Amino acid sequence: MYNLTDLYAAETMSDLVTFTNSATNGVLMGLTVVALFFIMLFILKKWEFAKAFLTSSYLCFMLSLILAFGDWVNFIYPLIFLLMIALSGFWVYLRRE
Repeated sequence: MYNLTDLYAAETMSDLVTFTNSATNGVLMGLTVVALFFIMLFILKKWEFAKAFLTSSYLCFMLSLILAFGDWVNFIYPLIFLLMIALSGFWVYLRRE
């Protein structure tokens, strides 16, 4: 059974998201950033895949870094996106024409 005291005391949207994120042990915002990564990747599909992957990784890295400092996501998410930036940047560098 969940402690719903914080949910009843929520007055803003931030309080509600904070409650749901803590109720899911931080998975809610983490999966939101991952879903946003795939949405941006499909939006940027008109470009070459490597460049779209690099751009999506960078934007999600910046977003997850802000959320990590706000204590909404675990700090592993920015590190994973930073690794993705490094790998895709190396990939773009090798494939330059």
